[in-house]
Amino acid sequence: VGSGKSLLLLSLLGETGSSFKTYKVFNNNGTTLPLDQLRQYYSFVPQEGFIMSASLRENVCFQYDVGNEQDNRILQSLKRAQFDLTKERVNEGLDTEIGERGVNLSGGQKQRVSIARADFYNAPIILMDDCLSAVDVETEKLLVEDVICKSWQDRTRILVTHRLSVLEKSDRVFFLENGELVAKGPFHELIASHGGFRNFVASVAQDESRRVAPLTSPMDLASPNIEAPKLEGTETES
Repeated sequence: VGSGKSLLLLSLLGETGSSFKTYKVFNNNGTTLPLDQLRQYYSFVPQEGFIMSASLRENVCFQYDVGNEQDNRILQSLKRAQFDLTKERVNEGLDTEIGERGVNLSGGQKQRVSIARADFYNAPIILMDDCLSAVDVETEKLLVEDVICKSWQDRTRILVTHRLSVLEKSDRVFFLENGELVAKGPFHELIASHGGFRNFVASVAQDESRRVAPLTSPMDLASPNIEAPKLEGTETES
């Protein structure tokens, strides 16, 4: 908490006024691109899902006065985000009016609508700021395996998370402390070589004792037989 993870994502979007020695986005200089062009490369999924006072359809498209021409794409994105219209409290389907700030949605529903929006927008880079924090364990598993690691496998995904199940599947982990990048590399390499990261994992594992299988030691996390998909990240130097 407070290590600068969210700040890093906002800096990539040009929201903080941060400076970079090098910032490349698909061979473009991110420091000189106009903000509207820079942000076209990104979809951003915040921890607190942003919801407009509008219909579910308009919230996924993120614009008002949307017709039903794209309903099939919208429904597909909602399905991928594990937002089932037959099970959620959306009696009017895509026409259901969502109150201001999503007052009639739960935290997990807001996050899943935001994930559906990122899927619909189809940007090449997806920034996710702890966007699984409010969903249940089974939904998290489906989102990680079916969306982040499968449907989005051809996109660059940068995820802020404390969830160990996600870290194990990541191509690279960037470990931040007090606003500084102190270690980076594959999860299993960091757990074996970096004491600070190993202590962090042990602490999180203890907090997640009701969510993950019991561990005899932090090093047990280095042994699962997991074939990690490639989650290539955009590297920056600040």
